[in-house]
Amino acid sequence: MGRDRLFRGLFILLLKPEFYLPLRSMSTAYHARMEAIGATEGIVALEDAPHLSEPGGDVRVPDREHIEIAFEDVTLSFADERRALDGISFSVAPVEAVVLADPSGAGKSMILNLLLGFVQPTSG
Repeated sequence: MGRDRLFRGLFILLLKPEFYLPLRSMSTAYHARMEAIGATEGIVALEDAPHLSEPGGDVRVPDREHIEIAFEDVTLSFADERRALDGISFSVAPVEAVVLADPSGAGKSMILNLLLGFVQPTSG
């Protein structure tokens, strides 16, 4: 009798993965679908991003002792007309250190994207 119980228990343990296979397959498909939806939302969000800069040619960068940065009434708008920057003006003298500090969403990253040439300003 004891051997019969052992055999039945072992048999059930061996069949368990096959019993749950459809549930695991459905779960895998569901997670793949949710990842695809998340990726699609990220791609759709790119439509609202500011226009990207066109790749430039060979730009010769002067010595850092001679670089001056000036923003004069710079505006940067998203495709849906929301403004990321609105009339920003400032200048940075050569070899001057500057800290951009403002609350989240104020436009610090957009200023850096403009400085690095990743996006084009709407005006300014």
